[in-house]
Amino acid sequence: MLHKYNYHKMAIQKYNPLLKKGFEELGSNSANSGPYIQEMTATNASAVGTDSNYALTNNTVTSFVTRITAVKLSTTEAWCAILKGGIKKLANGTSSIVDTQVLEVFSYDTATADWSAAALAHSSGVKFSLDSNGDASSIKWRLESVFNVVTL
Repeated sequence: MLHKYNYHKMAIQKYNPLLKKGFEELGSNSANSGPYIQEMTATNASAVGTDSNYALTNNTVTSFVTRITAVKLSTTEAWCAILKGGIKKLANGTSSIVDTQVLEVFSYDTATADWSAAALAHSSGVKFSLDSNGDASSIKWRLESVFNVVTL
């Protein structure tokens, strides 16, 4: 029988269905845990690429979900979206996007309705292309990505 004092000191465990059938829960000590943050300010009427990229290792397939927030600094008009996709890197080092990407624009001001984003395969990893489609104003972009890697 537990004493009242000890009962309150015990951690409460929540049910996690991923722990069934061979799934493993990865803690915060995992090398790829937590969001990958990229931020940049660009003044360009056409697409710009992110300054850095998420490095991939050979023989992996990686899915990603990237939340994007962009603000036109002169007017504070905003654009918010989620980009979902996958990228694979083969044993020979060749990277390619997995067929289809999904861009879900969930909030935007009228002036930013034509903005877009896409993931690009790069020799060392995945980069993102951000496009204001003709708006040459100074735009601040912030991307927060979560990657899920499977080794072949």
